[in-house]
Amino acid sequence: MKRKVIYLALIAILSMGVIYSCKKTGSTSVTTTQPVDDNDEVEIEDMQFKPSTITVSAGTTVTWRNKDDMQHTVTDRGGAFDSGTIGISKTYRFTFTTAGTYTYHCTIHSTMADATVVVK
Repeated sequence: MKRKVIYLALIAILSMGVIYSCKKTGSTSVTTTQPVDDNDEVEIEDMQFKPSTITVSAGTTVTWRNKDDMQHTVTDRGGAFDSGTIGISKTYRFTFTTAGTYTYHCTIHSTMADATVVVK
């Protein structure tokens, strides 16, 4: 009985950690076929973020789509968001709730530096 209680407590603690990490980033990395507004999408292709600057309204979810044949990251220099590794043909989404200018880069490839999201 004691072992069962410990096991259930461990599951609860691990589940809370997963939920917290999802809420903390406010984002997901997924493969998707659902339509998104092309104006809110950045393609990762040929070792570049295309477009390198995107302007959106506060509350907009931006999608980065990895069309390269290698993994990348989308990492804000100010720490507002970090995709972690985005696999080939995967996407990362982040909802911008605060106006400002967000400069980001790929932590894996130093040549992929300083793309920008401007939020009005």
